[in-house]
Amino acid sequence: DWSWKETKTADVSSPSYRNLLVFATVAAWITSILGTQTHPSVFPHLLSGCAVTLAALWAVEIALNKFSNIPGLKIPAILLAELTVLQLFLGIVVHSMVLNARASSLPMPGLTVMKATHAAVAALVQGASLYATYQAFKYLAPRTAKSAIPLTAETEIEACDSE
Repeated sequence: DWSWKETKTADVSSPSYRNLLVFATVAAWITSILGTQTHPSVFPHLLSGCAVTLAALWAVEIALNKFSNIPGLKIPAILLAELTVLQLFLGIVVHSMVLNARASSLPMPGLTVMKATHAAVAALVQGASLYATYQAFKYLAPRTAKSAIPLTAETEIEACDSE
């Protein structure tokens, strides 16, 4: 399946679908790094998580509206969006549990499980964004590409002779 000899479609979306998915992948890694840091505020992690969610939802919108005829782009984008929304929901649950744990004197054994689940889904989001990015580079040509169909040597010679 990893044959890069697929017929490529021009990436006509704005912003470029390929660039949007690269941004989502990099933002997912940065979000994960910010989540491992112990800050007094969770705001940088939450802000970057919202950026990943926005990029994933935008990617699925582009995949379904502009590239609906390419199943290799739709399915990874839908998977990425679903995992990202689940990740954001789990983050909100973990944050509320942390706030409750600070206010309560009782131990909260479920907090560890929720934090581990949040981290595991983060790894799935990173994998899904990387897979969606690979698929975009497999099926889409850069916006600056002039032709998606490679020319043969004979065609190039005829074109030069006619001018």
